[in-house]
Amino acid sequence: MPVCTYTVRRGSITGTIVSYATVGESVFHVWQCESDMFSMLVHSCFVDDGNGHEKKPLIDEHGFVLSSFKSTED
Repeated sequence: MPVCTYTVRRGSITGTIVSYATVGESVFHVWQCESDMFSMLVHSCFVDDGNGHEKKPLIDEHGFVLSSFKSTED
């Protein structure tokens, strides 16, 4: 089984790890696995306000980033 980590980083894929961000702030979602032997599909991701009041989809059930969000590759 692969060992993978997920972090949210400020400003770049090597930026400071953050727990919270401000609306409009650029953050990078970084998934890293120790081995290239396995593939991974990230799907059904959401962002929320931290209080459970507002939840917005980020990545759909098929792994596609929704058009209202920017995505970059390293």
